Amino acid sequence: MHAVPGYAVNIKGLIIELHETFSKVWLCAQDLLNTQIELTAKLSKYSALDQAANLDFDRFIPSHFDSGDKSCVTGTRDFFNDSRQAVLAGLDKHGWLNEEDVGKWFRSVTGDTRSALDDKYGHWHGYDEMILPHMLRQVSGSYLGF
Repeated sequence: MHAVPGYAVNIKGLIIELHETFSKVWLCAQDLLNTQIELTAKLSKYSALDQAANLDFDRFIPSHFDSGDKSCVTGTRDFFNDSRQAVLAGLDKHGWLNEEDVGKWFRSVTGDTRSALDDKYGHWHGYDEMILPHMLRQVSGSYLGF
């Protein structure tokens, strides 16, 4: 790591304190859920995001994509929690997949889930492109007990 002259840098685990501005930066080596603080090895992604949100930082810098502030981490956590709850509500309402009408079941569960999420998250960059794969992952995870 290269320190900027004039800044006192103190590395404490994953948090770097830039004492000149009193900001704290979390450097994420790979992606948020898979590397730092042994998140997914022992925890679910939901617990991992809760733990990440409780770290003391103002900005995080991932190795991929843009940097963000703490609201990006808490927003992602909220999205995962909200989408999981929407999928579970859809499964409670429509039941589990059966062989009679797969298409109707699929449209019902994904349609209800998307309706529950669109107002809060529909403006997010990449939402339209990624919501279907995300919902499928949530449904399969629910089915498998994750």
